[in-house]
Amino acid sequence: MNRVLQTVGVTLLTMTALMGQDKVGTTAASFLNIPGGARSIALGGAVVSTPGDANTVFTNAGGLTRIGGTQVNFSMSDWFVGSRLNHSTVILNTGRQVLALSMKQLDYGSERVTTIGSPDGTGEMWSARDQSLGLSFAAPLTNRFSLGASAKYVSQEIYNETARTVALDIGVLFVSDWHGLSIGMSINNFGLDAVLSGNDLLQTVDIDEVNAGNNDNISASLSTDPWPLPLQYTVGLSAHILNSDNYSWLVALDALHPNNNNSYLRLGSELNLFNLLFIRAGHPALFKNYAEEGPAYGLGFAYSLAGMKLSFDYAAADYGRLGLIQQWGISMGMDF
Repeated sequence: MNRVLQTVGVTLLTMTALMGQDKVGTTAASFLNIPGGARSIALGGAVVSTPGDANTVFTNAGGLTRIGGTQVNFSMSDWFVGSRLNHSTVILNTGRQVLALSMKQLDYGSERVTTIGSPDGTGEMWSARDQSLGLSFAAPLTNRFSLGASAKYVSQEIYNETARTVALDIGVLFVSDWHGLSIGMSINNFGLDAVLSGNDLLQTVDIDEVNAGNNDNISASLSTDPWPLPLQYTVGLSAHILNSDNYSWLVALDALHPNNNNSYLRLGSELNLFNLLFIRAGHPALFKNYAEEGPAYGLGFAYSLAGMKLSFDYAAADYGRLGLIQQWGISMGMDF
């Protein structure tokens, strides 16, 4: 019990220190920090210490050890300005270690290419898409402490230009026997800077315009600035305030320190009734500067039969002037 209290104390001090920071910047691939899955959205993103489905791979790979057997998860959402946000995960828990494949995609759709000379279109189409493909590994170091990591290939595409890079996530999870108190920590998107390249950056130039007779048609490539990835450090606590055979009430609090905004908090709550119905609510941006994010809500339904588990999740999040975002998810799993 004393060890648990000491761990909680250190975690709270760390969270307080993070809240004391205030830094706003600009990064590439900000889609990487969108919470993964309908359950996570409904909990306000406060899931670093609350693994509940395969989408925990997007927040804390260390929590994968708490997902039994094999699980496949898909979630989809109409995002802003006609774009679509999709998450897909597949995990295999062998009992000693966990392997996972994941994909996060933000598709902006396509439009006609127009120019001054062809205002109705040139016959071409342009599109834009952000995507991350990940391979994760997690293992329990003890019966209460687990460690996980994800290697990710990240790309951003717009018309003929693409930025590609790689990133690493590292996460740990500690679960105590006191009210199910869990402590999670993660570092996400530690990787190389992203630089755009593509056909539209290829140009012909005259490197010596003053002198005649030189080659005035030299091939060149424009160089774009490198942009860092949205590195994010998260530490969180969660516990079951109420817990019985028929119901439980989970409360979670995360503190986040990103490199492209000030530090802020996420708060989430989940009421579990008979392991069949889950009622969720949360707030993803407490004390975040200039935030449009508001309260989030959601429901989950789960059913088990002959070792097969099937669940459906729904979430709705208020983004202020940007409108209401809804997300749906389905998960299928089987214990070995």
